[in-house]
Amino acid sequence: MKRRATVICERNGRVLVVARALGRWAFPGGKRKLGEDLGETAQRELEEETGLVATHVHYAFQFHGLRSRHFVFAARVGETIEAIPSNEIVRCQWMHLDEILCAEASIPTKGIAAIFLRQTQCGNHQSLREAIELYLCRAPASDD
Repeated sequence: MKRRATVICERNGRVLVVARALGRWAFPGGKRKLGEDLGETAQRELEEETGLVATHVHYAFQFHGLRSRHFVFAARVGETIEAIPSNEIVRCQWMHLDEILCAEASIPTKGIAAIFLRQTQCGNHQSLREAIELYLCRAPASDD
């Protein structure tokens, strides 16, 4: 099973999604390079795909897809810096979590969005930002 770092960035109640040419929406992320921990992978992939530099990145949870295990990281980026697609990414967009559930998005992306949506609707969190902040305040977890 492939291991992938997946990044959730929140801004003004929306999360960042990216897409390749003719591809479905997905959260930024990718495979780790040799010698890199998954937190570093999350930061690198976010910057490579969108130009955004994360100021804080913390492990949130794992999501098991059909072929990949997603190590999901919550990330904080500057409020005024815009995401610019680069490398294989051709589109970046900020979406509400419920929009992702109805969008042309990958199945893991919809599953991860649903987890965050449940946490904001059913948990003790008043907003997506509070749910993300919960993860940003946690200590990073190991790669396994």
